[in-house]
Amino acid sequence: MSEQKTSLKSYDGGDQGFLNSYYNDLKFSPMFNPLNLSSKEHHRSLRLSAIYNYDIGMYYLSGRMLIEPKIIHYTLVFLKPWIWWTYPMFDLNWKWLEVRGKMEKIHGREDDIISNILIETIVMVSIFGAYLITCLRAPQMTSECSTNVRNCEKRFIGFLMIGFSFLISFALTPEQMWPTHAWALFTFNMATFLSFFLAFYSKHRLMTDLSFSSFLQAALAVIGPILLAWNCLYFIENLGRRYLCGILFIAGFILGLNEIIKLILFSKNCRQFRYLSLRKQ
Repeated sequence: MSEQKTSLKSYDGGDQGFLNSYYNDLKFSPMFNPLNLSSKEHHRSLRLSAIYNYDIGMYYLSGRMLIEPKIIHYTLVFLKPWIWWTYPMFDLNWKWLEVRGKMEKIHGREDDIISNILIETIVMVSIFGAYLITCLRAPQMTSECSTNVRNCEKRFIGFLMIGFSFLISFALTPEQMWPTHAWALFTFNMATFLSFFLAFYSKHRLMTDLSFSSFLQAALAVIGPILLAWNCLYFIENLGRRYLCGILFIAGFILGLNEIIKLILFSKNCRQFRYLSLRKQ
């Protein structure tokens, strides 16, 4: 093969074209049959069936396993099995993860636990410090700013908080971390950042302090649905139903969490300032 790499034609100038020229008789060769090994003596090359190179696209497009593969080819670029957020939606990734677990028992894990803990500690300390600086040390004011918040702002401020919390938490989660650990880290960070944004907005825009129960309500509104949906998707065997349930969950989670944010921020404040205005009169 090395001697012919400069003489054989390559339609793309790369390895794919070279291999097509080197194995030019492959498409006319018979199929490899593991039960009839004597055929190897009469043919220069044999073709392997899809069992030995099972493209996951065949499964996800058809929605069912047409054959029982011996070797799975993970071809989809953004759905590689080492990416944590592909679980539990794409079930073939579990087969790869099972092999990964066996390999890690033999060779050890490559996760840098110390650096992950250090990064998470720095993030939590930074959030707590920002809370002390921006919220606790902010001057106490009595204003009716919350009554001047437009309906458009009330409608979309929750979506902005959810979006920023998601993006920051997603960026802080290592891509190749073990899926269950990564999801736990992502969920915890998202609940933490959402609580911080609620405290910051309430203090500087509404001029009020949120109670501990409000933060707990926001955290549970993030952790509970994600935990429930993750387990439900894991136990749904039908591929189409899993996709549909995943889409419905994402939409319901965003809309429901936005309503809870509006309830936390504006329902109590409207009542407080209503009584405050009556006292002034």
